[in-house]
Amino acid sequence: LHAGHPRFELGRYLQMLFVVQLTELLTFAAVSLSVHMIINQKYIGHLAVMLLYLYTVAAPRLGIEHKLLILGSDTGLSASVFHAQEPFIIPWVLFKFYWAAWAGLLMITASRVWVRGRDTGLQARFKQAVGETRLSPAITGALATILLTGGLIFYNTNVQHRYVSGKRAAEEQALYERTYRRYNNAPQPLLTAVKLNIGFYPHIREAILTGDYLLKNVGNTTIDTVHLEPAPDVETDRISFSRESYPVLKDHLLRH
Repeated sequence: LHAGHPRFELGRYLQMLFVVQLTELLTFAAVSLSVHMIINQKYIGHLAVMLLYLYTVAAPRLGIEHKLLILGSDTGLSASVFHAQEPFIIPWVLFKFYWAAWAGLLMITASRVWVRGRDTGLQARFKQAVGETRLSPAITGALATILLTGGLIFYNTNVQHRYVSGKRAAEEQALYERTYRRYNNAPQPLLTAVKLNIGFYPHIREAILTGDYLLKNVGNTTIDTVHLEPAPDVETDRISFSRESYPVLKDHLLRH
């Protein structure tokens, strides 16, 4: 109310609780149960599940950042007054089917190494499971779902878009600093005024910005070169000045 938003969207809270969070919890519960069934040792199973959970939390610190490699990860669901959640639903659903298929495959494996006799050793149970290597419809369906959803996610993440890991971003930042640090103290004009025209197009998830920046030389040194750094997630079509000018350098990789 104090922020000027009097609408309490209770349906949104219920959706997050019983759809988003419940789906994540059920997937992790299925994986945890399968781990316990395979290990068949209470405390070792608890330890393995705890390590699995810590991996999902600390994987980026270990250099593993791709969401296809971190259990339960997804693109998230974001709501906007322009387009609600529609653009994010399909990627989110793909991830949920991907991880549900992995959980199902693990549960099938666990059912095949289920303790059925006096010999409870893991090696003996896996030998028994190897004898049941036939591809059941459930295994075929799980593998097909993993390949299909995983392929779609990888294509959208790594092919259609440029995937940059944290390590790669740090390397590019270091390269940028090594390449252009010689201009660190170069005289530059001061931005004194901004006039922007912004058009929002929710149906295509785009915004088009045009406008003018007023740059003023407040120093005593003549400025013959202006350095620009386009935003990383914005496609910059055209930059022009009110006086005669020409581009000296266009570094698209480092955005300079």
